[in-house]
Amino acid sequence: MISVIILNYNRREDVLFTLSNILSSNKGYNNFEIILVDQNSSDGSQLAIKEMFPMVNLYCSEINLGVAGGRNMGAKLAKGAVLVFIDDDAHFKTKTALKVVEENFKKDISLGIIGFKILDVNNKLRDWVYNKASEKLENIAFYSQQYVGCGHAIRTDLFNQMGGYSESLFFWGEEIEFCLKTYRDTTFTIIYQPKIEVIHRVSPLSRYHWRTSRTEFKTRNRFILLYSYFPRVSVYFYVFYVYFFIGYLFRSIQNISFKYFFKGFKDALFIRLPQKKLKRKQIAAYSKCYFKQFVGMPELYEH
Repeated sequence: MISVIILNYNRREDVLFTLSNILSSNKGYNNFEIILVDQNSSDGSQLAIKEMFPMVNLYCSEINLGVAGGRNMGAKLAKGAVLVFIDDDAHFKTKTALKVVEENFKKDISLGIIGFKILDVNNKLRDWVYNKASEKLENIAFYSQQYVGCGHAIRTDLFNQMGGYSESLFFWGEEIEFCLKTYRDTTFTIIYQPKIEVIHRVSPLSRYHWRTSRTEFKTRNRFILLYSYFPRVSVYFYVFYVYFFIGYLFRSIQNISFKYFFKGFKDALFIRLPQKKLKRKQIAAYSKCYFKQFVGMPELYEH
């Protein structure tokens, strides 16, 4: 069984559309359940979901658990061997997407995580985290060291083994950390799979990733993860350090958000996650995968 997990907070119309899409686009495939974690919405979401979708397993939290906490709660309630996470303002473009997810995991027992192809409302690539040079491979599956949280699937056994998502990062980076833990503690693989397409219904004007305090959290958490998981005896620590420092600094100057960059970078110096670092072989595998994408030559996934 597949457990589809959705978080909602005051997005009544969005989440109703998403639920309708999951049910309509997966007609003929019944091996799934839907778990919806409502983060104490006040816009009538809970009542509407109960009335319109009584088959949905609705969990009503009395507080906003955040993204990581909400996903972890959904996973605790799940019965499926695979967890599919999709945002409340996203929906499947691919028909029978859940069946495709199931087939991928059945064919490859070493597969741990699938990142879906994320599109905007105009069917253009959105949230491409695999580096610009790899965009030419948007329609080809390849091995990766990361994925987009908006739409992805994880084996339940792997999710539980990793202890779920880290709730200490507060905002941004929990998917990156999950991949680091996967590289460190398992032999499961991570792939980008364009056969599963998701439309992210976000207005171009609704989010300014580099013009607000998002820059602070992105900078802070990126360097927290680097300090926490990469030992300083590794040359890759310094390569990533320089790469992200220059990249984030440039973005912050470009978007007039330098104060957020500076605060995030400063705060990261004093925060460490209680995690053991990756070993040299694991760092090499992670970094090799990253830089192959960086130059547009990732290892293709041919299962």
